Amino acid sequence: MKSKNTIIRKLIAKGIIKESSNYETGYYAQVPVNTRPVGRKFSKGYLISYFTSFNYSTEEYSFNTNYTIALDFLNNTTRETITPVLKKLHKMSYQSQARNVEQAISRIQADNDNVKRTFGLEWEIYSLTAQQEHNLCNLLETLPAHCTESDGSLSSSGVEIVFEPMNKTTFLSVWNKLKEFTNQHNIDMNGTGAHITYGVSNSTVEQSDLNIRLNRIGTAIHSVLQQSEIREIFGRLPNNYAALTLNVTDTNKYRFAKARNANCFELRLVNHAANITKVMTLLSAMELAFNSRFGKESFIAIANAVA
Repeated sequence: MKSKNTIIRKLIAKGIIKESSNYETGYYAQVPVNTRPVGRKFSKGYLISYFTSFNYSTEEYSFNTNYTIALDFLNNTTRETITPVLKKLHKMSYQSQARNVEQAISRIQADNDNVKRTFGLEWEIYSLTAQQEHNLCNLLETLPAHCTESDGSLSSSGVEIVFEPMNKTTFLSVWNKLKEFTNQHNIDMNGTGAHITYGVSNSTVEQSDLNIRLNRIGTAIHSVLQQSEIREIFGRLPNNYAALTLNVTDTNKYRFAKARNANCFELRLVNHAANITKVMTLLSAMELAFNSRFGKESFIAIANAVA
């Protein structure tokens, strides 16, 4: 099924939901939904995510286990409470899954200046309840290609979601949906990061020099911002996993930004509470590191970006 309206009509026809009056939005459940009793009202989008799964290869919806349980409930004359089956994440071990970086980058269009700019995201969640994990599964079914992994810095129920490279518009959409989900469901984000990888197609720098330039950018940020301003932009203060180093030749991976290769770097200091608008402004300014030495004009450009 490709049409959401078709799904809703089938749910109504089976008696799983019923339409509300002409003056209301939403649909009344005729069966328990997520352990909530009969008679609760739900939005179309929620009902579709609960009763169906989405296949990205065919771009079609199909009814899932919750739909079968709903039909069983309707056929049960005693209407005993049936506990829905909650979805679980399929987590692999840390960095064990293919990233498909080159294939993803090849699908991204260059900007008007003929430079291809790509954005990657590693969104960490410290822990999830069973219900939160189910809700996250529903959300991830609507988001671009990604893999889910365990991580030693997270709890056993936590997860790291690693997205394939995206263009700017898609990246911002994913970020905003994940942040909204995190806030709406009160997700435990204790000590986690939301690392952003930024890449360009026109880099002329060697990776070793890119590291030095990124360290100089870190020094510039450290020089012009108060701690409260750093927290406001990045969502947290520098720490052992994302340090604003004062050593320009430092190649320790636990820095606020590190070169992945000569064409991209990872911004590690960011977490879910970051001001993404200001972070995007900073990334645009940091692009100078790919094509020019870090001088006085560079320092001023970075200072202006974080002002």
